[in-house]
Amino acid sequence: MNKLTTDPLMGSARILLVILIGLTILGMALLAIVAGALPTVLREQAIISLTEVGAPASAIWALVAAVVMLVGLLFLAYRFFRELYAIVATVNEGDPFQPENGNRLAKMGWLALAAQILGVPIMIIGGWFSQFTPEDGSVDLNVGISGGGILLVLTLFILARVFRKGAEMREELEGVV
Repeated sequence: MNKLTTDPLMGSARILLVILIGLTILGMALLAIVAGALPTVLREQAIISLTEVGAPASAIWALVAAVVMLVGLLFLAYRFFRELYAIVATVNEGDPFQPENGNRLAKMGWLALAAQILGVPIMIIGGWFSQFTPEDGSVDLNVGISGGGILLVLTLFILARVFRKGAEMREELEGVV
């Protein structure tokens, strides 16, 4: 019997993470194409669309900047999912309290913090663009610093210390036995 059938939670987590990693790669590729196309092949169409809603033609550069930052945000998510996948793999192998997992959790904490910070300029640009949306239309841009995001960062840094301490205690115990 393989590990997927003996521990469906770990098997499901691995499958979900592979899907999320694939989706973030796809999202980065598509947004990178959009970021390159906006100021070049889509420039005229984008400027016409922007000026029709009352935005200045130069708003195209704010749009390009937002798209590039979204690519960066997806890259942070990609790295986060890769680190989590590596942790799930060690849990699946039965040896989660490795010093490297503490390092992975700390990296995930830094990645989550970077995502929170990167969300701020995206939120500012989105807020600026919201003035050009019709009254009945709405722009719901849920990025930026959030309480849940800060709590995630804090939890990841605490878990990193717990895992490092667990690995240290295991090494001490192995030295005694």
